[in-house]
Amino acid sequence: MFVLEVVAFICVGLVAGFISGLMGISGGVVIVPCLTLAFYLIHIPVEFRMHVVIGTALATMVFGTFASSHTHRKHGRVLFPIVKPMIVGIIVGTVTGSGIAKFLPGQVLRILFGMTELAVGIRFILPVKEATRHTSLPSKGMLMLIATGVATISTVLGIGLLYVPILIYSGVPTKKAIGTASMLGFITVVSATCFLFVTGRGTVSYPLTSGWIYVPAFLAVGIGLVCMAPVGAKVTTHLPTAVLHRVFGSVLLIAGLILIFGRS
Repeated sequence: MFVLEVVAFICVGLVAGFISGLMGISGGVVIVPCLTLAFYLIHIPVEFRMHVVIGTALATMVFGTFASSHTHRKHGRVLFPIVKPMIVGIIVGTVTGSGIAKFLPGQVLRILFGMTELAVGIRFILPVKEATRHTSLPSKGMLMLIATGVATISTVLGIGLLYVPILIYSGVPTKKAIGTASMLGFITVVSATCFLFVTGRGTVSYPLTSGWIYVPAFLAVGIGLVCMAPVGAKVTTHLPTAVLHRVFGSVLLIAGLILIFGRS
């Protein structure tokens, strides 16, 4: 049974890694719904199940976001003038988010996660007129504030999907927005994992957990992420922008509906 569990987690990592590299997101769009179902099946207590889902998802994303951001960087799709001013905001946001997540009930986290995915999914499926996009980037101070907000949401919900639409709306070409978002996602999940590990210590009593991290899932999903994130990042180069938008949006809609209407 344990072997099947590990194999299932590896498969989750393979799918999440491909999507992470393809769309420049942290992989939580796939990992969080799948871990929610998996932890239900292995009977992790409901009172802290969603917190372990979020902590484990963020920890596994360190592998995938590193692999995908490294590949995007090699292809020149990471804009470091955008990344640098956002680092301080990311740290502030992950500290804030880890404190909020500790006190939110699991059911609230599920619904918030699902609603966020639905909203962003619809935004990506609907066509975006070029006239609605900004022609210049926000100031460094505004980039820092944006990073604080996104990192807070990412830490609370275990996702890092908001960087892509914000960068595109700011006028960054889609493929460079994906590459830059992958680097921002990597920084976010590293910072969030550290703070959630500290916050979750002593709050979860379940075998093979450390803080809010379920170690078997962390390792198995991480293996899959590392294997497939570079593949997804390479595929990005060959797909038209419209296809990327529709794929991204469709996946988010499906995952959001699963989280909102799925069983606890």
